Amino acid sequence: MRISLLQQREPFSKIVTETLAAFWTDIHGKDISVEWHDKPPRGTDRQIWHCNPYLNAIFVRNVKPQVLQPIRQEFSRSLVRWRRPLQKSYVALSTNYFFSPLFANGCISVEPSIPDAANKLVVPGNNKIRILDYSLNCATGIQKVGFLKKFIRSEIETRKAASAAGVRIPKLLQEAPDASWFREAFFCGTPINRLQDISEQQELVADASQQLQHLHLQSVKSQDLNEYSHSLELEIEELVQSNHLLTHPYRAIITLSLEIIRSTIASSPNSKVNTCLSHGDFQDANIMESNNEAWVIDWEYSDRRQVGYDELVYNLQARSSHQSTMAKLLNWVESENHDAQPAFENGINRNLTAMLFILEELKLALQENAAPCFQQLGSRLLTWIKELEQWQNANPANPA
Repeated sequence: MRISLLQQREPFSKIVTETLAAFWTDIHGKDISVEWHDKPPRGTDRQIWHCNPYLNAIFVRNVKPQVLQPIRQEFSRSLVRWRRPLQKSYVALSTNYFFSPLFANGCISVEPSIPDAANKLVVPGNNKIRILDYSLNCATGIQKVGFLKKFIRSEIETRKAASAAGVRIPKLLQEAPDASWFREAFFCGTPINRLQDISEQQELVADASQQLQHLHLQSVKSQDLNEYSHSLELEIEELVQSNHLLTHPYRAIITLSLEIIRSTIASSPNSKVNTCLSHGDFQDANIMESNNEAWVIDWEYSDRRQVGYDELVYNLQARSSHQSTMAKLLNWVESENHDAQPAFENGINRNLTAMLFILEELKLALQENAAPCFQQLGSRLLTWIKELEQWQNANPANPA
């Protein structure tokens, strides 16, 4: 998620300054003060880092050109053909020494100065802030202050298992004792959705999928279907109760959906479901091409879920807002009779697979919105609530 969207969702300036101050103080062994400014302060000796909301980057004015190469590589080419010249010009100007302050919508000041800042790039994200350090040839992921610890802990543990299973990911180099941050080997690649060759994209997706299958196979275990679904329901109910932004109508929609799914799953007693470690956000933007190989990045949404979850996320394009995920999911269920097994061996039919998928996606969407500092609900959760309501209204007797 880009800075421009983060600023709408959360008190971004407070979070970024507190997170960086705590991390830099810990790393450098002395108090580091970080302050936010809407405009660069004049007459100050403090170190200034400019914040560009559209390039999703924070950097000092004299940053070295190679540090900004990932930004130029990712943002210079628009997916929309007519925008490409404009976007390329914007990226060139906004990363230029003379013009970069003009394209910033704020800045942070740091005292005492961070050593070798010209070799560093700060990249904010959903649940963590990344610092790319070219002098150390590494990147550090830092848990944002006030956010769920679950995400970064899951990322660290699942990446270890994925690496052992042969999944191609940047190597973990170091982690904090309290798992508040981790350091990985520096990696620079191109998201496959920015590649022009469709056949190359397809080959890389197949490569990444095969890598994930190794992780799935090595972590698979059989669980009681009702027990697994019940554990998801309990987590969802707890997240609903603790979320201060959910209105009563939203809570009612979620509660009714849980009742419908519970009834459907209860009709299949003594069933077993195969679960495994999953990536959680398997989409083109998280499959990177480097030296003609596929790398899988951004593991913060990893968790144990039903076998086939990652495959469904990708095939349904569940991370895209262009079409209803629920509609695509129900079409997938109806594409064969309910007794037909899905392409992956999770041990249950398509209808039950879909019910679990709704629970798993709803849990993730609620976790994304669990930070008490949030000012508004995220679009993914709002979309799911809207689609669940439509699902209920379309089939009030038996929506499943």
